[in-house]
Amino acid sequence: MSESSDRIKLPQLTIQYRDPFLFKTLYFLIYDWLMINDYRDEDRGEKWIEKHYEEQRHKDLRHFRIWWRTYKILNNSSFVKYHMDVNYLGLAIQQVEIMKEGERIKAESGEMNVFINGWIEVDFKDYFKKNFIMRSFEDVFKTRWMKKNLEGHKEELKRDTFMLQGTVKKFFELWHSMPTEVIFHKKFEGV
Repeated sequence: MSESSDRIKLPQLTIQYRDPFLFKTLYFLIYDWLMINDYRDEDRGEKWIEKHYEEQRHKDLRHFRIWWRTYKILNNSSFVKYHMDVNYLGLAIQQVEIMKEGERIKAESGEMNVFINGWIEVDFKDYFKKNFIMRSFEDVFKTRWMKKNLEGHKEELKRDTFMLQGTVKKFFELWHSMPTEVIFHKKFEGV
């Protein structure tokens, strides 16, 4: 996605994990986090955030890509919209059985990558582009009057992306430096 004056893009956050885990639990953990934090699907509400699913199988190994696209509007704003894209990339994922608390459970093993991309869409209702008089004030408004406000929005979205990253790292029991929310699903807990 190209950088433009109407989009403020944050750096991509990546979580990489290579050990057994329950993908279904991870899937619902991230989904629940997005819903609790008011991120929704552009077109159809909260049920269709998955925009792309692709899978390749080779014997008992699976490789897959899943793309989620969500947005959030704060306080019914007509000027600023937060976007959070979550991409999954599973490489050489296979079914395994592991022992957990003396019980055999089925899990997935392989390389799991989760990519979190946040960006802010400014003037998403095209208020300046639709209004002939306001069009000439667009740059001044965004670069001077709204600059501090947009920086605050950027920090807020950055906090959300880091919180989601910290929550996923906590799920995988990886080291993380961000405070996280209480997670309701453990790494090997079924949903």
